[in-house]
Amino acid sequence: IAQLKAEVDSLREAQGGTDAAEDSAGKRRRTNSGGGGDPLRERLAGLKAQYESIPQRMSICSHDSAGSFEPPPAPTGGGGGGRELAKVKKELKEVANERDDLQEFTKQQETMIADLEKSLQASNKARRALHNTLQELKGSIRVYCRLRPTLPSEEEQDNFKGEAEFGMNSNGERPGISLTTENQSAFARGGGPGKGQKREPVSHSFEFDQIFGPGDSQEKIFNEVEGVVQSALDGYRVCIFAYGQTGSGKTHTMTGSTSDHGLIPRALAQICGEREEMVRGGWTVDLCCSCVEIYNEQIRDLLAEKEDEACKHDILHDKASGEAMVSNVRWLSVSSVDAATEALRLASTRRETACTSRNAQSSRSHSVFQLRIKASNAKLGDKREGVLNMVDLAGSERLGTDHQSSKVLKEAQNINKSLSSLVDVISAIALKHSHVPFRNSKLTHMLSPCLGKDSKTLMLANISPLITHSAESLNTLRFAEKVNSCTLGPAKKLNAS
Repeated sequence: IAQLKAEVDSLREAQGGTDAAEDSAGKRRRTNSGGGGDPLRERLAGLKAQYESIPQRMSICSHDSAGSFEPPPAPTGGGGGGRELAKVKKELKEVANERDDLQEFTKQQETMIADLEKSLQASNKARRALHNTLQELKGSIRVYCRLRPTLPSEEEQDNFKGEAEFGMNSNGERPGISLTTENQSAFARGGGPGKGQKREPVSHSFEFDQIFGPGDSQEKIFNEVEGVVQSALDGYRVCIFAYGQTGSGKTHTMTGSTSDHGLIPRALAQICGEREEMVRGGWTVDLCCSCVEIYNEQIRDLLAEKEDEACKHDILHDKASGEAMVSNVRWLSVSSVDAATEALRLASTRRETACTSRNAQSSRSHSVFQLRIKASNAKLGDKREGVLNMVDLAGSERLGTDHQSSKVLKEAQNINKSLSSLVDVISAIALKHSHVPFRNSKLTHMLSPCLGKDSKTLMLANISPLITHSAESLNTLRFAEKVNSCTLGPAKKLNAS
């Protein structure tokens, strides 16, 4: 500022010395300059403009330094500059006051947010505890029954004999279903009544945790299953089985179609949606999936790369964690519902099928879709790891029902052996036997960590409405009744290591 003042004074003195010469030669200068202004005056005007801009630049510096800079006194040579500086100081003080108010308001909001986060964490913890209590009250093993509708193509077949007589009963404490057949002993042998034997209707009644009729949608069924799926997110081991004869609707129940999703796509959508909510709450959630089939007691990776399809797969146990892992299996990271659905579609195209009298594409293997969930929150110090197994079991036909070839006969033998082993394992756990025969089949061996007392199990028994399938439907209901009579006890949450 002092330097500018000195330069202004020297310019004024120079201007005074040139006034006389300017009076006599003004016209000539203006002519020679082409009508332009005096360079000396232009220089003086420029310096004045710089001098008058000093208060504005000072106010900017004061604002940037958060009030730490004090503007100098107004120059004595001009009253306008002083008034401008006073105005700037007043505005600066108002801005500083507003800044202080905003800082105080921000602190209050931060405190309120912290309190709300603590309240939300406590609510989530209470929600998980209540949800688990509710699931325990419903039972660690639950059995649902689904009666599929009759398909239009079945009604058009020449051998269509109508629907079996099913009765739905929900008047008691538990939902019930009854199946009326003719001559029970004949059905048990897989044939009709003997010559001259009187046909007498026999009614068979069963009770399950939930029963779904032909008109119940996929969405309604999933509404009853989503609580078990949530348990996997909360850190539990979960198994969901679809059981029934070929053509009873197992695969449709589990995978559905592009327009009517089954349990697996809906479960994936639920878990991915919950993951987004958890990530917003400070959680880190990793999802990965695999899909294998067990065909004739051999494990095949349905997601393997082409060059790895011939790899041998063994079941390995980690004694420290108690987990069972299948070697050489490809695990895919689940970044979205679409990615998981595409993996499921790929697996379904590779599954072993065969044409039988029940179904043009009968699944001859057990399909196991496994989703592993790892979640952690460093701020809360909480870690958990859950496992969700979605198992589409092979058709449960008895030997002699559908043995067109030795290949199908061998498949049926292995299928029935593994299904019998499944019931044996669940019964042994429920009766607290010292030895549980997990290794009697590859299916129970692979799922052994998820079938114990620390897990949650749900079985969906699927039955056909056709009268020609009544014998197999009766066997399905009896199998489901055996599973339903078992109780595993309360499950325990897994904490990720």
